[in-house]
Amino acid sequence: MKKTTHILLLFTIILSLFSCSKEDDNEQPSNGVFISINNDLREPSLNNTSNYQIELSSYSFNSTNREPSGIQFVMDIHDPDKQYIGGIGGITTCAELEVFIDVFRTDLESPKTISTIFNAYGQSKEEKQDKAEVFIRFKDDEDDVIMAGTALENQTINVKNENGEYVTIFENLTFESTDGTTNFTASGRIIAN
Repeated sequence: MKKTTHILLLFTIILSLFSCSKEDDNEQPSNGVFISINNDLREPSLNNTSNYQIELSSYSFNSTNREPSGIQFVMDIHDPDKQYIGGIGGITTCAELEVFIDVFRTDLESPKTISTIFNAYGQSKEEKQDKAEVFIRFKDDEDDVIMAGTALENQTINVKNENGEYVTIFENLTFESTDGTTNFTASGRIIAN
């Protein structure tokens, strides 16, 4: 009898552990907009009733002597009550988070995997062509920058056009802060016209 009880108890423990690990595996973002800093996932609702705003946009830019033409994708989450992005990635004073993705190409009708560049400003027009620069900025209540960073070189983002909207996805990119002292990882999805 004791042996049967021990086997049942062991089976229950194993089953419990297995079901917990399955729940953890389901911590994936939905198909909507999201941002994750150092694996701290946030999915702000576009239909919120709280005191935060999320702006998603895209802007075309023309070719100049220093830059090829392209499209900039922007996610700007302004959350003065810190209800959704407060504490993201351990930054407790974050009241606004901005993501800028400059894609140095315009033919994005079919899905594209695009390599990242670091410090696009310092590179030639030819070096930027068919690349993307990803920049994230964290701001406080006073609109002062707490920290900002750029994705390191030779990582990838994906851009596709779905039903007239651009879907830009980046996963586990490593960023270096502008002062060179901090690295962090970020993932996200921006959906914009």
